[in-house]
Amino acid sequence: MKNWFLNHSRFLRRSTQIFSLVFLIAIPFLNKQGLNWFIGTLYSIDILSWTIIDPAMVLQMVLLRQPLLWSLVLAILIPVLLVLVLGRVFCSWMCPYNFFAELLYSLRRLLLPRSKMRNHNPTRNPHWAVFAVIFMLIAFTGLPLIVFLSMPGLMTAEVGDLVFGGAIGLELILVGCVLLVDTFFLQRAWCKYLCPVGLTLSLFHTPWTMRVQSRSTACAYCDVAKEHMCNQACPLDLDPRKSKNLYPSCYNCLDCTSSCHQHGGALDVIIGQSHAFKHTYKETS
Repeated sequence: MKNWFLNHSRFLRRSTQIFSLVFLIAIPFLNKQGLNWFIGTLYSIDILSWTIIDPAMVLQMVLLRQPLLWSLVLAILIPVLLVLVLGRVFCSWMCPYNFFAELLYSLRRLLLPRSKMRNHNPTRNPHWAVFAVIFMLIAFTGLPLIVFLSMPGLMTAEVGDLVFGGAIGLELILVGCVLLVDTFFLQRAWCKYLCPVGLTLSLFHTPWTMRVQSRSTACAYCDVAKEHMCNQACPLDLDPRKSKNLYPSCYNCLDCTSSCHQHGGALDVIIGQSHAFKHTYKETS
């Protein structure tokens, strides 16, 4: 079962991304027809009688001195449990912003030879520094910055505005600007360590969360082929062969393990503690 999943994870992920995008676009159209089984955006969405809220929005509410009610705790239960077990799979498997960012970045890779691009795992310092700055600004200024910095929230809100109001706002221009700058100038920095949604989800990543791991006998195929298939596959230009600083930037799309599984088999995906595989790949700069 695991081998089948790894062999087909790229197709499954892309299918899930497309389904999620169609589902989110369909919600306001269904609501306009009086069908209210699903209501909301990726800021907050009601599915039947269950409310799910972006944990970054709840953290913002707390910093803006709103009481942390049990209803808010229950509202983040599903996304928090998802991250605890599977990591930031919302970002890689469901986020509409990331779906378009990956498509544009694939175009960039066609225009810019891979030899001029370098896969590396950024240090954790920028990641947590950005997190601290964003939420300190919220606490000290009282401004609801997450409303304007959540790209998936903005995108789904603009679809609703278009369906019910017949127009879109300037927020969509902001999304487009971030998308273009992130894709062609920042090498996907937004998703790696700038997005407040992903930053907040990263808080719940633990040593037992699903992660990519290298076998002790790494890269036998790639050493012969003189190219690293996992690096070629990674949509964030990370280096999955190296455990150092792979997380929290990695959002567990599993493209690297899928590609490696079909070639050298040096990468695996595990949940929980495992003694079968060790991070023994030689770290190089």
